[in-house]
Amino acid sequence: MTTDQRPSDTSILSGLRRIGFVSTSRADSGVYRSLWRALIQAGFDVACYAGGTHLDARYGSTIDDLKAVDGLRVVPVRHSTGDGSAAGVAAAAGEATIAFGRAIDNDKPELLFVLGDRLEMLAATYSAVVSRRLIGHLHGGERTAGAYDDKCRDAITMMSDLHFASLPAYADRLRSMVSDASRVFCVGSLAVDRLHAFTPLSIDETSRIVGLDMARPTLLVLLHPETLSALSAVEQAGIVVDALGGVEGQLLILGVNADVGSDAVSSALSRLCATRNDAVMMTSLPPDVFGSCMVHARAMIGNSSSGIIEAASIRLPVVNIGERQGGRVRGANVVDVAFERRAIVEGVRKATSASFRAGLAGLANPYGDGHAARRIRGILRGETIDEFR
Repeated sequence: MTTDQRPSDTSILSGLRRIGFVSTSRADSGVYRSLWRALIQAGFDVACYAGGTHLDARYGSTIDDLKAVDGLRVVPVRHSTGDGSAAGVAAAAGEATIAFGRAIDNDKPELLFVLGDRLEMLAATYSAVVSRRLIGHLHGGERTAGAYDDKCRDAITMMSDLHFASLPAYADRLRSMVSDASRVFCVGSLAVDRLHAFTPLSIDETSRIVGLDMARPTLLVLLHPETLSALSAVEQAGIVVDALGGVEGQLLILGVNADVGSDAVSSALSRLCATRNDAVMMTSLPPDVFGSCMVHARAMIGNSSSGIIEAASIRLPVVNIGERQGGRVRGANVVDVAFERRAIVEGVRKATSASFRAGLAGLANPYGDGHAARRIRGILRGETIDEFR
């Protein structure tokens, strides 16, 4: 990668010490961790406002994982996660606006980091605007054609003061959107930082935790509803479940996000596990365990952003189904297929073939070089940074 030297815009950051982060699920908390550590080590007061599925037993009560991070202040933010219906998810976002508004106004961070594109993240960002907090947005400028997330992401962008893009193309898009292009920085993805220096658990330890022998060929399944699809969530899940019956390998299935249609997908995957003795469904996994599962799995199947952004770091083959991640840059480890049984089966056969895996030797993750946290810390300190290219 080549780099450009440019000074960071420190006009709104002078003397800043209190940094907050909005986290609403296991997905964003795993991404944040390298930045949390970098800022805590640099002497910043770092708090995580933990809402969404973190406090919901149906999703594993993952707030306990946050409390294990040394030096991180964890502030619980209680609100509903909805019932999987459109009205329920919208109502949960309304509750999130109130709950995050109170937490942010009480704790008064000088800068609040938000990540990505989820509806409850948008609710928290709006609360921060009303509370007159500075807002830093991670992973703006991206596109995901198969979900309403694009509208949430762009709305968050327009409410934010600082923008930390994962790729130059996304940074360019942000500069065309915002009023002050000097506050857009290309830093790479924090998710790549986590895997860059990652030491996985042994295959035996990983197997013990998940209840499957990971030494056997294992497919890691992460499926979420495609919220803009012409297919219903029930139809989407049915197609994938049918396809999984036609591929070789045991199944390690992770629980779904709190999206419209999530209950239908979760129910279908649970029924699948009940019919097979070589399938396990886990509500959630700690980041290090999930990373270890990625290392030891034969392939990932589904439509999770982790397959697009993170899996290339460990050269894990990914069968990406449908358009939920449509528009995102992807590495050569990703095989894109439609929501069709035959296409999924053929995609898995391709991704798990010896020739495909051999072709991934030397693959570099397009989303980063492992130094995103260092770059962001430098920006907050007013230092000159080398942008990711």
